[in-house]
Amino acid sequence: MKVFITGATGFVGGFILRELKKQGYEVRCLVRNKEQAKRNGINETEMVVGDVTDLDSLQGLVSGSDAIIHLVAIIKEDRKRGITFEDINFEATNNIVNAAVEQGVNRFLHISALGADPQGLTPYFRTKGRAEALVKASSLNYSIFRPSFIYGPGDAVY
Repeated sequence: MKVFITGATGFVGGFILRELKKQGYEVRCLVRNKEQAKRNGINETEMVVGDVTDLDSLQGLVSGSDAIIHLVAIIKEDRKRGITFEDINFEATNNIVNAAVEQGVNRFLHISALGADPQGLTPYFRTKGRAEALVKASSLNYSIFRPSFIYGPGDAVY
C-alpha cells in the first residue's frame, strides 16, 4: 500500500512516517525543500517537492497513492510572513482534497482539532471546522481525527 503524507517533517508527521515505514508501507512525502526535509530526518523515503498552498504544484504528485494522510496545519499565525490559518488550515486542505479527487486517490485521513467548528470561538477553530466540512462534502472515503493538544518527546513544549 502506498501512502502520501503532507506534514511529514512536523512533530506528529515524524511519528506517523516512522510507524508506516516500520509496518512496511510505501510512503511518499510532500516537502517544500528536500535538503531541509533531510535535515529534519526524512531519509530513505520518497520525497516530492510541492506546496500545499499551491494547487498547481500538486499536479501528479498524489497519483498512484492508495491513501493520503493530511497533517499540515498551524496553531499560530505569522502574518508578517504570510502564514495564516486561512491559507494553511483551510486552503491547503482544499488543495489536497482537490488533488486527491482529480488524481484518483480515494482514501483520505485528515487531522483536525478538538473544538473545530465553522462557527468556533477562534479563527483557528473556524478554519479547522471549515476544512472538515469540505472533506466531508468531497467524494472521498475519509476519516477525520480530532485530537486535543498533542505533546511528547521532541515537541515544542515537552
